[in-house]
Amino acid sequence: MKMSGVFNFEEGRDKIIELVNCVKRKPVLVGIYGWPNSGKSYLIKEIGNYFNKKSLPSYCYGGSTYVGLFEQLRDDHQLKHSLHLFHSAWERFYDISGKVVSFEQDPGWLAENILGRDIDLKVGIYNPFLYGKIYGEYDFVISNPSSVKKPILY
Repeated sequence: MKMSGVFNFEEGRDKIIELVNCVKRKPVLVGIYGWPNSGKSYLIKEIGNYFNKKSLPSYCYGGSTYVGLFEQLRDDHQLKHSLHLFHSAWERFYDISGKVVSFEQDPGWLAENILGRDIDLKVGIYNPFLYGKIYGEYDFVISNPSSVKKPILY
């Protein structure tokens, strides 16, 4: 699925919903990439709530993903017909051979190395007032100037 463009938050949320409905293979894997305070958690929560109401079980992961989760996706047949939304607080890139330049917490890296496939949808999200722009390789990008900067808790 290759497309591009920059959407506002509502358009981007609706585009994710539209594209998830078009994905044939299951489970559906969606990576939401962006720096802190860009709106990743809120976007994931909205999409998860939408699909849970539409009877597509949705799993929303905050923080880092891990090997055991993808092994469970590979082995647990009850998770086959489901949507998985991954919160990734970084940007996504590929090297010249087409492999994801990443590390063991990236959902794309984990999907390729454990499931033998990439994630289905890669979305970048950023707040232009905090970061200017987002770099990386995405199906599309969401500009979210309304995201809220969370307080640092000590």
